[in-house]
Amino acid sequence: MKKHLFPITLACLLLISLGIFGGFSAFAKNLAENSIEAYEDDPQEILFRNYIYSEKTVRAVCEKFHLDYDTVTVDEAFRDRECLDYTTSASLKLDSGNRPLLETFSSQIQDSLVSSLESYLNDVYAFDGGRQIIEKACEKYQVPLQSGKIQDFTIEQLMEIERKAYETSPHPH
Repeated sequence: MKKHLFPITLACLLLISLGIFGGFSAFAKNLAENSIEAYEDDPQEILFRNYIYSEKTVRAVCEKFHLDYDTVTVDEAFRDRECLDYTTSASLKLDSGNRPLLETFSSQIQDSLVSSLESYLNDVYAFDGGRQIIEKACEKYQVPLQSGKIQDFTIEQLMEIERKAYETSPHPH
């Protein structure tokens, strides 16, 4: 009996391990499928306030475009290109406004998707011309380039900066 005890114990442990691994795999698969379904929601049904933007940003957009904060959907909010552009610029100012303009001054920032206006423009518009656009905007609006922050620009000025980055980017529009 002792001779067969080790192989039987090993087989039982293997079966238990497979059962646990299989159960975890099924759980992870189910969780992933549910997550994907959540992102596939119809934009006509998703409330804008429940979308990816902060409450400050959504309220600013709703106020600017006379939208009802409690009922407007993503589809309704982004039907107008100007509203979409305003939303991204408002988010920059209101949610990342304390970030520097240039990447060289953002090395200490690790907690945000937007470390600087320059890195944002370069990433979003897939080019490396963000610095030149910011330099021209700082000169035009008299914002200090070295010590300036994103919040030093108005939302409309940020929209203009983004529009210029879009036009300058070598990638297809």
